[in-house]
Amino acid sequence: PRVYQRYGKPVRSVVLYLMEPTPTTKIETEFRMVVQRREVAVIRYDVVCLWEIEPDRAHLADHPALLALTPLMKGVEPAELEDLVQLATRAPWDEHTRIDVVALLTLFGGQRFGQDVVTSITRRLGMLKDIIQESPLYELAREYGEVRGLRHACLALTKTKAPRLVSVL
Repeated sequence: PRVYQRYGKPVRSVVLYLMEPTPTTKIETEFRMVVQRREVAVIRYDVVCLWEIEPDRAHLADHPALLALTPLMKGVEPAELEDLVQLATRAPWDEHTRIDVVALLTLFGGQRFGQDVVTSITRRLGMLKDIIQESPLYELAREYGEVRGLRHACLALTKTKAPRLVSVL
């Protein structure tokens, strides 16, 4: 509403689903905010389900975000992931965009096809590991893993040295 009021331009709300939900999950097309039994806002939105969309393979190199999301799209096979990664590394974008797209391709490819597929590609494309490690996404995952590892180490130490405190922790 604020964009429409300020600029007089229509706004189209869209929800992008990356992964297909379970069969029992209902995909909604509106959000109703109710406060004290009074409806105060209704937001209607279009739904885009990536697993139902065929990628436009001819134009993937023109759109970094679409290329990054391609592993989640309809008809994409695990064998194509390596070609998508190579396309991203040769794309005419700036270095940071290439790094981010490769990191997202491996993340989404791993989510859909499994870690074995990504590991296999990483072994075949030696430079891929270096590119992924330059990604801010990789850095966040590494930091998360370190924190998680420290928590597990602290819990293991507590179990050994002060087992009665484990339930409190």
